[in-house]
Amino acid sequence: MKTHFKNQHKYKNMKTHFKKLTVIAIAAAISFLTACKKDQDYASPLVSYKITDRLQVNNEDGKPRAISTLAVLSDETIALSNEDLNAGHVTVKNAIGENLPLTIIDNKDGELILEQTYTATEGQASGTIDYTLSKN
Repeated sequence: MKTHFKNQHKYKNMKTHFKKLTVIAIAAAISFLTACKKDQDYASPLVSYKITDRLQVNNEDGKPRAISTLAVLSDETIALSNEDLNAGHVTVKNAIGENLPLTIIDNKDGELILEQTYTATEGQASGTIDYTLSKN
């Protein structure tokens, strides 16, 4: 009779431990899902900028290049996230689908200045193009 009582007691303890583990597992799952949802909620929204000015500077290491011969941004609108802006560099596709690596020179009061550099090729000068953009 004592053995039967001991086995019943062990069985109750196992059920209690199983219930506790189940509750802990469910709480951990809910916590994980909540953390994932928070990460999605804090995704930085995109901010649209319109190119308002462009300045090309050719270096003196070759024949000056016309801007029409370079892969550049046209008078287009581009969208950037805060993460992009804080990184110091962005890559933007121009109108014909080319990726242009740009350096962020300044970003204040809704105005953004991006700089594109190009290398010298076949006697043609290297240089930079500075784009001024305004927040839409």
